Amino acid sequence: MIAEDEFNRAIHNEGLRRGRKRWRLNVGLGKPWRLRNKSLYICTSDDLRGVDYRRKNPVRYRVQVIKLSDLLSFSDIPITIFTSGSKSKSSQQEDLLLREVDFIDGDLPTDMGFGIFGSRIVLAGGSERPEGPNESYVLETDPSVEPKPRFIGTRRESQPQYVILEFKGVKPDPLLVDIKGKLYALAGIDFSWEYPAFEVFDPETKAWTTLPTPPKWMTECESWILRFCYAAVGTKILVTPSFGKTYCFDVANPERSWHVLKWRKGSFPNCFSRALVLDLEDDCDKLVFTYELENDRIQVHLMNLSNEGQLIGIKLVAEIMLPNQFTAESYSCAHLGGRKVCFLFMDWECPVHTFSLHAMTFEFLYSKSAAIASSTPDICSSCASDPYFLHCNSICGSFSAKPLGSRFFIYNGTEESLSLCSINLGGCFVLSFSAKAMGYRFFEYNWPDCGIFY
Repeated sequence: MIAEDEFNRAIHNEGLRRGRKRWRLNVGLGKPWRLRNKSLYICTSDDLRGVDYRRKNPVRYRVQVIKLSDLLSFSDIPITIFTSGSKSKSSQQEDLLLREVDFIDGDLPTDMGFGIFGSRIVLAGGSERPEGPNESYVLETDPSVEPKPRFIGTRRESQPQYVILEFKGVKPDPLLVDIKGKLYALAGIDFSWEYPAFEVFDPETKAWTTLPTPPKWMTECESWILRFCYAAVGTKILVTPSFGKTYCFDVANPERSWHVLKWRKGSFPNCFSRALVLDLEDDCDKLVFTYELENDRIQVHLMNLSNEGQLIGIKLVAEIMLPNQFTAESYSCAHLGGRKVCFLFMDWECPVHTFSLHAMTFEFLYSKSAAIASSTPDICSSCASDPYFLHCNSICGSFSAKPLGSRFFIYNGTEESLSLCSINLGGCFVLSFSAKAMGYRFFEYNWPDCGIFY
């Protein structure tokens, strides 16, 4: 594979060719010290209904963690991970690359959602139940606050200060997004009931406030189940129903409420999950990464914004073909910093009750001008014989991807074969350990400077 300096030299030469005085490159995770204390937290939900759909406790929620340094390596040998309910769980848990942080099961609702708020992983929402709003849970990852991270519910007798209260209304499969220090929660399936579907949590008041009710989007889709594609762009929350319009809510301008976003060109991708939106350096535009389940490919869109931050248009610029043919039942993705992105794919294989997790990490290069392709001929051609080579189909401009790591994990649920039905990815988040004057704390990297050039 092409070396890091060769990969960056091509960009530098293009900058000189275009007459730029300064050509700044953010390598991101290029130095070992930057990897030392960063980890990827992987959130999943286990469907335990199996053949008994009347089971009272049909779901289990789990958080696992892997160091980013372990993600940036290649291996074809799958690592077996025993599920949380297995009697054969490895006694060498601390030696595993993918370690279990905590899990929670019991009398829990289905369709709960994961989110990140500061150093806390939040598990909240879920399907409607007769007893009213569902309990919320928080897993604090900061060791100075919680030496042994574990899920703590809102109905626990002695609650720590960092607990986030439960919603006012029912929210199945909610979007949980942190914008400017507040946690926004939006129901992820139909909002036809009378409960508040959209709320915001203020850590200063420690209370949820009801926000304007979204439109009844179920009328726009004939399917009996409606799920959405989400994206957070600055202070704006974008939601696109199945084959529907794109709706926008700007938390900086709540008086406008929800409104239909009128793109001058293009339409938002239909990914049935949260899209990954990254900034372009020295530009107002964004790159949007999604995964197309039907054709097993990663799609990259260019989102155009005005100088005032208004969304103008969106268009497909590239598709990344996966190196191996497989079908992913669920996926999640995270920005690792710089131009580095990690995609997680969950699938189940034969024998039944064995589930596979594929972690694929790559570094991308994008130029709005196709001219850069002629100055970087070796980026793709020299990797064509590599088994991890990522074929990129550039549709507009020039886009290429260099694989950085590929790891496989097999979840062995044979001892739960009568109950374990599926494992779905609920999100993945990068958290980093940093020394501070008042001790240690965890925080999420937003990485606004992506080092992408045009």
